[in-house]
Amino acid sequence: MVYESGRPSRDVQGFYVPGPLRHRAHGVTRRLAIGLTILTALLLAGFTPWPAPRSWVSALVRQTADRDGLVLAFNEPPRVVLLPQPRLEAGSITATTDAGRLSATIARSSGALRLTPLVRGKLELAELTVVAPRIAVSDPASWAGLGSGTLHALSARGALGGLDRLVIVDGALRQGHDDAQALTGINAVMRRSSGRDSVDAAGGLRWRGEDVQLEASGFRPDDLAAGLGSELSLRLKSAFLTARFQGQTIGGAQAEGDLSMTSADLPSLSRWLGLSLPIPMGDSLALSGQARIAGPALALDDARVALDAGVFEGVASARLQGARVAIGGTLATDRLDLSQAVRSFALAHAATGWSTQAFELSALSQGDVDLRLSAGQIAIGKALLSNAALSFLSRPGRVDISLGAAEIFGGWIKGRVGIGTGEKGVDARLLASFDHVDAASASVLFAGAERVTGSVAGSVSAEGSGENPAALMHTLDGKATLTLRQGEIRGVNLPELLRRLERRPLIAAADVRGGKTPFESASATARIVRGVAEVSEGVMTSPATRVDLSGSIGLAERVFRLKGRLERPEGSIGEAKPLPFGVTGTFENPVIAPESTRLGADLSSAATLSGAYERVEATPPEPSSQER
Repeated sequence: MVYESGRPSRDVQGFYVPGPLRHRAHGVTRRLAIGLTILTALLLAGFTPWPAPRSWVSALVRQTADRDGLVLAFNEPPRVVLLPQPRLEAGSITATTDAGRLSATIARSSGALRLTPLVRGKLELAELTVVAPRIAVSDPASWAGLGSGTLHALSARGALGGLDRLVIVDGALRQGHDDAQALTGINAVMRRSSGRDSVDAAGGLRWRGEDVQLEASGFRPDDLAAGLGSELSLRLKSAFLTARFQGQTIGGAQAEGDLSMTSADLPSLSRWLGLSLPIPMGDSLALSGQARIAGPALALDDARVALDAGVFEGVASARLQGARVAIGGTLATDRLDLSQAVRSFALAHAATGWSTQAFELSALSQGDVDLRLSAGQIAIGKALLSNAALSFLSRPGRVDISLGAAEIFGGWIKGRVGIGTGEKGVDARLLASFDHVDAASASVLFAGAERVTGSVAGSVSAEGSGENPAALMHTLDGKATLTLRQGEIRGVNLPELLRRLERRPLIAAADVRGGKTPFESASATARIVRGVAEVSEGVMTSPATRVDLSGSIGLAERVFRLKGRLERPEGSIGEAKPLPFGVTGTFENPVIAPESTRLGADLSSAATLSGAYERVEATPPEPSSQER
């Protein structure tokens, strides 16, 4: 019932309501509607971006310039969104350093503001998301400034007030205009640990066509920004490399701790890093040790380096010098296999001669290397050196390897090899000396068969140039000396040949192959000119024979062109005439045979004697006096 004019009246539902109550209900409804309208307006206003006050923008630009050295420019007016959390949003931002060493553009950014400082009129970001940042540094030294700026952003001392969370989406970083070295596809999240001052970070990027995953944990931005020490754990993973570091920084760009690196594809890793290994060492790498890092320099104590060529222990160091790397160290190994490293310089098979395949010049180091290696054994093909000490010195385009006295085939050898790039390809130089070396083992190594036995000593110095082993051997110049003691030559019996000439000159022309020629000493001196060794002063002596040898050995063609003179030594029994002979054939199949001119004379003499005998036998004898 609704009252009208002091009388009761009915409402729309048929209930009677006193007049004062009806007016009060209408007032509540109006206030509720107004409240809902205001609340809706506030919500809409809270979710609606509003232009940021100029004072806020000016304060942010000023703080960033004063604390972090960055000059910010907003190409679009920043906006403020109050709900659900106060946020500052901006698009198209540019940032540069005062010196112009760093410049950046940002497509879009959004930062969550801390409420309490905001009430006091101070801007502090709790979180920041940066979309499509494009950062360029002018020189390598600017990378340190970039890292320092990132730490300041996370530090409470920075202009942003110590971010709790920093997100980078689709970033790119390059030095100058070098797109080949650019870091692209940078996506990262840096988060402050709950209740701690340390920060954990994880993300990925793309460099030189390969994806790289990065993780860091336990570092304290406040301490790092102040140049103090901090715990640090890093992990890097790519298709060719996995690296871990666990330790601490000791101020500035210095750190020390445990470092480990592994790679299952070392050649691809070196190409990806833009480095050329001075000596091919196989496909795999495993490195670990106590590391000290100071800027671009790395030093490893208690280092362990495992390669296909061997496992090394000792100390090592590396230092970046611009685009080059300098490597040094003193390492020891039980066994070092250099077969793969010298494969292009190895002797070729007889069927093909020296290889005509071009030298792999990229094997020469692009950086500086100074290594000292000691090895219980060094394998070079079939050769095995023991208790060897190597010194490896490399400069761009030049490698020098020195071998201290090492044991080989029962004797010792030492020498030096220098290889460098030249106008004709490779310039090579060899200096070597050896003594008490087992000649049988050496002949198997160099000639493929046991041609000579005994103890051999000598020296070699030679140099040449060429684009492949065959061309190099054709330009070889130098000299060599060789001395053999108490041995024998396999495949020919020279004393037996002399005995044949004494007893049966006619049979001396038969095949002289087979048997062996013992000797007490043999020596020769050779001068090497354009791949040909001119032999002089070649002498071999034994109680039964003396051999004088001269002629040439074609090192490039791998053939013998020698002439010898075989005779009895003075004071020996026998009257055989001196026998000239020749040594021809290839290194793998030498032929020793008497000269045809001498054999022809002997055969002619034998034929004359035989003819006279036949004539005497054909003449009837004269009758005796008794028969008459």
